[in-house]
Amino acid sequence: MRHHPKNSDIQFRGLFALVNLSGANEGTSTTTEVENQFISQALGPNLVNVSEKFILNSLVPAILDVVVRNMKDFLAHVGMVRHAHLILFNLSRFSEYHEDILFRPYGSSCMNSLRETCQAYKTDQAIMQNAGETMHALKGSLQQSSGMAERYLIQKKEHEKLELEEKMAAVAEAQRQLGVLNSELNHQREQLEMSD
Repeated sequence: MRHHPKNSDIQFRGLFALVNLSGANEGTSTTTEVENQFISQALGPNLVNVSEKFILNSLVPAILDVVVRNMKDFLAHVGMVRHAHLILFNLSRFSEYHEDILFRPYGSSCMNSLRETCQAYKTDQAIMQNAGETMHALKGSLQQSSGMAERYLIQKKEHEKLELEEKMAAVAEAQRQLGVLNSELNHQREQLEMSD
């Protein structure tokens, strides 16, 4: 997956393997050879015959990075978005991963990608159900920890501030370009008036 980030077939199959991995339970189930091949390509070392929970514990940040990137890069691919949401739901079943989902460097991106994809697929029952259950699980952790909730609110405000600054910069650039166009139009108008 790392070597072919824009290949939707490879990304889709990789996410499929990650759906199975992220659905790991506390038992000693192991990955199949095919799943291991995709997981190894996506995330690193050969993982055959290692417990899925062990793999999950060590690779959650990498998994979340892949999921967020795919939700952004393949927003128009409903199957990809469904798999990404299912992975986030599976991970959210384990409270030890909630901080990873909420606060790692990609944390706000993870939550924003969830919101953006829900906005894009309001009528897709699978996406909305997985997103709702993921948000519910994360909300439970935020309600149980005032420190975590405060941290989340600070992060959310910082992200909103950055989004506002980006929008303001885009508006300023559009106004600048409009000014340039107006100036060019005025110049052309003056030349036309002089030639008449």
